[in-house]
Formats: sequence, C-alpha cells, structure tokens
Amino acid sequence: MRGSIREVLAGSAAAQAALLLALCLCLYWIGLGGAGLSMTEGHRAIPGWEMLERGDASVTRLFEQVYLRKPPGMPWAVAAASWVLGETEFAARSVSALSATLSVLAAWWFARRWFRAVWWCGLAAGLAQALSPAFVEPARTAEIEPLFMLGTQVASFALLDVLRGRASRWWWGMLVLGAVGACVSLLAKGPAGLPVIGAAVVVGLAMSDRRGRAAGRIGLFIAGIGLLIAPIAWWLVSRLPDEPAVVQSPSEFLWELSRLPGIALLPLAAIGAAAPASVGLLALFRPLSPADPEVARFARVLGFSVLVALGVFVVAGVSNPRYAMPALMLAAPLVGPMLSAWLAGDQASGSRAGAVRIGTIAAVVSCVVSVVWSESLRRGAGQRGSGREAGYMLAQSLVDAGIRGPVTLYADGLVEARPEVLWYAKLRAKELGLELRPVWRSSAVRAFEVPAGSYAVLRTDPAADEVRHLGIRGTQVAEGTRGQYTFVVLRIEDR
Repeated sequence: MRGSIREVLAGSAAAQAALLLALCLCLYWIGLGGAGLSMTEGHRAIPGWEMLERGDASVTRLFEQVYLRKPPGMPWAVAAASWVLGETEFAARSVSALSATLSVLAAWWFARRWFRAVWWCGLAAGLAQALSPAFVEPARTAEIEPLFMLGTQVASFALLDVLRGRASRWWWGMLVLGAVGACVSLLAKGPAGLPVIGAAVVVGLAMSDRRGRAAGRIGLFIAGIGLLIAPIAWWLVSRLPDEPAVVQSPSEFLWELSRLPGIALLPLAAIGAAAPASVGLLALFRPLSPADPEVARFARVLGFSVLVALGVFVVAGVSNPRYAMPALMLAAPLVGPMLSAWLAGDQASGSRAGAVRIGTIAAVVSCVVSVVWSESLRRGAGQRGSGREAGYMLAQSLVDAGIRGPVTLYADGLVEARPEVLWYAKLRAKELGLELRPVWRSSAVRAFEVPAGSYAVLRTDPAADEVRHLGIRGTQVAEGTRGQYTFVVLRIEDR
C-alpha cells in the first residue's frame, strides 16, 4: 500500500497538489470562523466591511476616519471575499487562508520546475512551508501578512526563474506573473517586501552568466510594475478627501536603540521561527547534484537571496522576526535538494532517512500544537481573545439605559486598542432595535471634540484614562471591559 501511494505521488503532479491542498484545508481552513475578531484583526477586516457598506473602495476608513496606516490591498481583499461569502469572520480570514494555500502551491510548483531530478523536491518544498508554524498562525487570522507574503514570494520566484541560465520561451509570462506579485505585495504592505525582491534582483543578476540579457529583463520587470501600480496609485491619490488621515511612518518599525539586541539577532530568530522551511538554507553548506552544476548554482542563488534580504532587514533596523518571514519563504524550495543530497551522500543513508522521518513527525506535531495553542488564545478570555462579547454587552447596556436611536457614539482610544468591540456593539444594537453609529475621532490627527448632548465611549484603564486626560464631563450610561482595557459611555456635558 505504501509503495502504491509513493508511485502515485511520484507519477502525478495532480496527486501531489491534492495532498498539499488537503493539508492546507486541515491547517488553514477548518474552524476558521469559529471565533470573533481578535487583537488587530478589526483594523484589517472592518475597513473592508465599511467599503461594502459605503459602496466605495477608493478611500480606506475605519469608523468614518480616513485610515491610511496600510495600503488598501487587504481591505479590498476582505471586501471582495465578504461580497461573496457575507460579512463574517470566515470571509475576512479566508483571504489569509487562501493566500497561504497559494503560497504553498507556489513553493511546490517552482521547486518542481527548478529541481526535476528528484520527484519529491516539489512536495518537500510545499510540505516544509505548509508545516512552518510561523506561516500557519497568520494564515488563520484576518491579518495582512499572508497576502503580503504571497505577493512577495511569487514576485521573487518568478523573477529568479527569468534570471536562470536556462532559457524559457515563456519568460515573458514569468515577468508578468512577477510584476503582478510585486503589485500585490505593494498594495498589501507598501515597500516592506522590497528587501526580498531587491535581494532576488541583486543576487540573480550577480550570479547570471548572461548579465546583459538579465539586466534587460529586470528593466522590463520594473517597467511592468510601474504600468500596473501607477494607474492604481493615481486613482487612489485623486480620490483622497480633504480630511485628516491616520497614517503610520515606516520608521516606527526601524532603528531604535532599545531594539538593538533584537536587530542583531534577527537573522537567527527568523531562521529559527521559519523552520522547517528554513532548513533548506543548509543547502549552502553542502554540495548538491554534482551531475548538474546548474542545480547547484541556482540553489546558491536562492540561498544567498535569503541571506542578503536578512542583511538588508538588519541594516534597516528591523527587530521583529515576523517582518523577515517573506525572505525565509525563498528557502522552502531548497529543502528537497538539500535532503536529497544528504540522504544520498552517506553509506548510512538508512539512519539518515530515519532522522528525516523523525524530523517530519516533529514538524507535524509542533505545527498542530501551534494551531491548537493559537486557537485556544483566540477563543479564550485572555488578551488575544475576541471583543465580541464585550461589544454585545455594551449594546445591551445602552438599550437597558433607555437610549433610543439613532445614536452616534464617538471614540478614540478604544478604536486604537480593540475596534472589534464597537463593531460588534453596532451589530448587536441593530438586532435590539437601536441604530448605533460608531465614529472614530482620532486625537492623533485632530482634537477630540464631542458635541454636548452626544455620547462618547472613553477608556478608563490606567494606560489611557481618557476621562481624566481629556477633562471630559458627562453622565455615565454604560461601562464595559475587554482584557486590560476598561471603558465607559458618557452622555457629554459642556466642558
């Protein structure tokens, strides 16, 4: 039976793809909508849902506040998924699950294309990436990273394929695919993926045996990105309203003296976090396929692209290993060639095969543990849990207080901390017959001024006691808590 399964997988690309899809279904999709939005998911999903409500995708808003901390790629994707599946947690998270699934298939397909000598090289790449906990956890959340990593990975793989020594009649198709991937990366998270794509350009060009042709194709690649992204950027800029916008400077994530240890240890931390996909980097330290020098050369291109990208992140002052994960995705296709050389290069290959089996079991167990642990946190009452119940209780408190709609509820700190509380309060209030309209008045871009007689929800926890700091007076009509955050609803009096 085991022999027949191996024969099917060895002889059928469709069987390999089906196996990877089944694994992705189990890891990424099952139970995806079983809990309310948690942590920062609200900052990603709610703008997409508001786009659907307004029927306008040109301006990203969060509770009517222009919100430009990130490009509009993720809200657009959430809006598209929710248009098909409804405004649900499953729809919002399906963007990440689908992105992660496509990333696994991309690793499998390109590894099969590049390393044909061993039938399971593609399968090893897909499995290694699918089983990396650093890629699994974000795939189950409504976060930007999976969509961003998909675009960065596809752009880098397609570009490296174009720069390979072996000519391909379809190189122009790869350029188009790479340009589309780069645009997805830019629309999802701005320039955060450029160190990875740039490393692929630099290393691929440096190690190319036909640099003139390679440089020309890189020029076409950059031109293709410009042709795709320029009209979108022009349209977005032309539609920006004359209103204060909440923005975020990339410098907030870069050099800071207090983060120096994390910056210095970033490469090691990122490589460790991305295991088992990062195991492919060991290919740089052992000879690969001496019968095919092109395989060994291209493996070095992939490996050095990862290292150069990590070096750029260190120079830029990045300390969070999560931001370096797109670079480690380039290592997944090397897992198969590295294991193949390791298993074939020693007479004690039987013991090495046993070590590979044990390592695979350990990877599966650690991945399952990671999924169970993260899901328990998301569904629990801890800080990473959802604010859905707090929102429901807030809506009920407003109704019990005899408030009749429509009601505009102004907020600032609670939106920064847990926007999903207000979203669920809005949904629950509608079920109870109260029209609730949360409005974000961000003190980062304007004074928090609320008309007398209206309602405001204000944080009262020590980290941001808005009632005291803002000097706001009013009659308390409701209160609530979510984790470390406490808040009250006041009917505002004159200051």
